[in-house]
Amino acid sequence: DAIDYSWAGGYYPERSYYTGHPTGFLENGTWTSNVTDLEDPTPYHEKITFSCDSTASTAVLASYRMSNDGSSWVSYNGSAWETGWSAWTNNNVSLNLYGRRYFQVRTLLNTSNANQSPVLRWINVSYRINFGEVLWNTTSEFQDCANNTCAIGTNNLTLPLSKITYDFTNDANGSEPTGWTVEKYGDTHCLVNQSKDGHSKVVEFWDDSDQGIMMYQSFTGQATGTIEFWIHGVEGDNNYRDYFSITFYDDQWCENFRFLIDWDTGDDYLKQFGTGDVIVPSGSFPSDTWHHLRVYWDCTNDTFKVWHNTNYIDEFTMRYTQFDNVGALNFWTNCSNSKNDFYVYLDAIDYSWSDGYFTNRSFNHHGEETMGNNTAWESNIIDLEAPSPYYDITVSCNINENTSVFLSYRMSHDNSSWDGWSGWTNGSIPLKTYGKRYFQVKVLLTTKNQAQTPTVLSIDVAAYFF
Repeated sequence: DAIDYSWAGGYYPERSYYTGHPTGFLENGTWTSNVTDLEDPTPYHEKITFSCDSTASTAVLASYRMSNDGSSWVSYNGSAWETGWSAWTNNNVSLNLYGRRYFQVRTLLNTSNANQSPVLRWINVSYRINFGEVLWNTTSEFQDCANNTCAIGTNNLTLPLSKITYDFTNDANGSEPTGWTVEKYGDTHCLVNQSKDGHSKVVEFWDDSDQGIMMYQSFTGQATGTIEFWIHGVEGDNNYRDYFSITFYDDQWCENFRFLIDWDTGDDYLKQFGTGDVIVPSGSFPSDTWHHLRVYWDCTNDTFKVWHNTNYIDEFTMRYTQFDNVGALNFWTNCSNSKNDFYVYLDAIDYSWSDGYFTNRSFNHHGEETMGNNTAWESNIIDLEAPSPYYDITVSCNINENTSVFLSYRMSHDNSSWDGWSGWTNGSIPLKTYGKRYFQVKVLLTTKNQAQTPTVLSIDVAAYFF
């Protein structure tokens, strides 16, 4: 019965299996549905079922595929993910989306009546959006993972403290900043102040002179490196320019490149002095507010990159390109251009070669908070089994008083090829598995009380399953 050849019209694998009995006449060719976009993030967290309503004597074969991006398509065929369409299924298709945004279905028809055209009248799609929640934490295993230990890996987590390079926390109010040389002339000062607009223990520049004031230091020359800090300017008398400069020198005090900030009314920009490169355009670097700048340089190709409030701006060529390191830094007012009762504030100056540095460490620092650890603590790798039954996962921490937590995560299909770690998130992490089987979290701590060890009492994971 039902002998079939692959070179016969409309052939597909196992065609004779479906047409041999009791039906025998196959519609030549497949019909493929539109691509259905469930939006991002998809609101349909669970199983979707396609069922077909057909005329008498008509039988339907269906197949499906899914995609995150509408271009790379996959299906799950019983035990493993495969590229492309699923195997043909008699009459209906049931599938788990695993957070995927797009799906598509195709059909083949056959009939047991050679005198009647097989007709598919419509396709129904049913879905469920109610899903369950389970919790496990550092002190309990998640019982629904049949063969896996899902404990995060610790409780009462504490980490050694590591302060950013210069937070001025221990400097007395009214003193010059420790570790820096200050040169001041005329009616000027450069002193540690208790607070300014939400930041505590900051350096205050005041210039009412035509000679200016500077705060500088030298360090071991770095061919590549990062410096980040907070800065805040207050406009003075509008008869003068509100200029402030930040100069990067090599270890022989030869200038590599210089930032010029203009806080004069209507300007409010940041540029590279001497080149005309606009780093932050006019109107986007206003006075009377704090700005975070992160600067990465590479003297091997004479370039630097800038981030403003953690947003990447661009890469620029240094004004002077003959030097092989950055070895000194100078913050200063621009002499006669700043004789106008002009104030500038600095906070949380951090260097990438300092102990325990990580990207944007000073961004989350407002003076008396002290960053938590030299290296982040990493949890156990959590195996959710394949296929993962979980769509959404939320990781949160229970902490002691004065402790703040920064979390990051990564995911993997195979426990070998991992997505990169996510950016640091303050408090808790919501994430989507997209069918990935493994995940891992890491933790950084801060404290507002240096006399108290920052502690995570427990880490909870809420998993929303299909």
